[in-house]
Amino acid sequence: MRTERLRVLVADDEEFLRRAIVRLLEDTFTIVGQVSTGRELVSAAVELRPDVIVSDLEMPLMTGIAAMEMLRATGLTPPFVLVTATEPNVHEWIARGVPAIVDKADLPLDLVAAVQSVVAGHVFLSRTIRAGSPT
Repeated sequence: MRTERLRVLVADDEEFLRRAIVRLLEDTFTIVGQVSTGRELVSAAVELRPDVIVSDLEMPLMTGIAAMEMLRATGLTPPFVLVTATEPNVHEWIARGVPAIVDKADLPLDLVAAVQSVVAGHVFLSRTIRAGSPT
């Protein structure tokens, strides 16, 4: 039985959604921090060194993708699970290094699996995104 749980940092500017994400994850993973802007995400990731980051795409001061790229430029490479309510540009985001994209409507069904998938080194698209994306 594994005793060490994955450490997850959560970033979303909407407090209600951030708390919902934490509730979905906290039974399976250790939540090491919660932030509401892209800049806070970068600072918290540098300080806390999470195993995985679950981040909203659109946040004040910096997008989730920009925060991911800034962290990678400093040598920090935790996998990102990007959550969004907008139509994703799947191919561009994956090319930029986003290993998982979860539509906010799919969070209850897909978020835990997305985190587990990126830790295993796999690309993950939530069911709504997969259904709406060209094959």
